[in-house]
Amino acid sequence: PFLRFIVETFEKFSSIIFMNDDDNSGQSSISADADFEFEAVEPSYIPEGFVLDSKIEDSVGFQAFYINKNNSLSILYMQMVNNKSVFQVDTQNTNYEKILVNNYEAIYYSNKGENNIIFNTDLYVFTISSSINKDELIKIAESIKIP
Repeated sequence: PFLRFIVETFEKFSSIIFMNDDDNSGQSSISADADFEFEAVEPSYIPEGFVLDSKIEDSVGFQAFYINKNNSLSILYMQMVNNKSVFQVDTQNTNYEKILVNNYEAIYYSNKGENNIIFNTDLYVFTISSSINKDELIKIAESIKIP
């Protein structure tokens, strides 16, 4: 299926709307599928010096929080079911750019010292947030083995 997202920019925030051109109904095909089982995946690459601090998983999402040795830097990784949600992010005075991550279109933006990558597949939405640099965030994103 062809996947895309739309970014609507307002004065203080942006809405990111994930869409799948195969489903024009606007309804989540995943939530309607009783056989769907969430499959959490963690990135296989985390920059040197970071360790897993905590993780949370349920039937629709996974979150992992990594910190460096002196607790001065962190990485937040999230994977959620792509139920055609709308994400609202604080992008006031922020520019975003579209990049490719494992052949998926992604959004990269930086705001108030926090760098972010958001991309989706037909089943999941992935987000990575940290103050580490863009190249490291891309390495993390590209290390995700898409289920």
